[in-house]
Amino acid sequence: MLVAIATMSSFAQTTQQADSLHQRGRELVNEGKIAEGRECTRQAMEIRKQLLGEVSEDYITSLNNYAYSFGAEKNYQKAMGLQEQVMNLCEKLQTPHQNIGMYTTNMGRYYYLNGDKIKAAKMWEQAIPLVEKHGEIYEFLLNCLGSVYGDLGNQQGIICIIALMEEHNQHELTKLCDEPKCMLERVQYYGITGNQARAKECYLKVLSMPMDDETKTLVYEAYVSYLGGTVRDFDAAADYYLLFICCKHQKEYQR
Repeated sequence: MLVAIATMSSFAQTTQQADSLHQRGRELVNEGKIAEGRECTRQAMEIRKQLLGEVSEDYITSLNNYAYSFGAEKNYQKAMGLQEQVMNLCEKLQTPHQNIGMYTTNMGRYYYLNGDKIKAAKMWEQAIPLVEKHGEIYEFLLNCLGSVYGDLGNQQGIICIIALMEEHNQHELTKLCDEPKCMLERVQYYGITGNQARAKECYLKVLSMPMDDETKTLVYEAYVSYLGGTVRDFDAAADYYLLFICCKHQKEYQR
């Protein structure tokens, strides 16, 4: 019994070490310290491989991050090869990996960045039903597929993705929108779809919101572009441009 307890304790410590290395590796890569992060991730992979084998969720998770570290350095060929290993191991799991949607999305991304748009589209199509609908990755996939279908001249795909985009947009419009960048997205949507009355209404709302200088610059420039380019109200565009320039110069003078 004492031997068993000691063995379980050692296993737990080693598992915690792998978890710590994995987390540290991810943090370092996100900070731009890719080589250091990759080494931590590699060590986590080795420990998890020894403890759990390659066909395990934890090992596959570390392998995915290891592949990502090469992608972050634009070594897409290496990243693609490692991500293919991730996908092959996921197929051997008895139950689907909890991150299979993200891994499939990554596979498509590496194919795309490596110049294979057909395989990229195939992976992204597979990923759509595997990710949370209307979530961040779902929105990323819609944009990616819209772009790659356009590049490939896939008219049927374009029609399909436009329908999914509109469904997603209608879902997003039901959410509470009480900050400038969100309201600006709505302005752009209504402007593109031709509902100029709603676009102007949203612009007036966003202009009345408190904003930092960076966001205010973004909003004013977008509004001037909207007035001049979309509704062709050049006088109003000029007025807002001059107002923005005056406000900007006044703040710089006060500093």
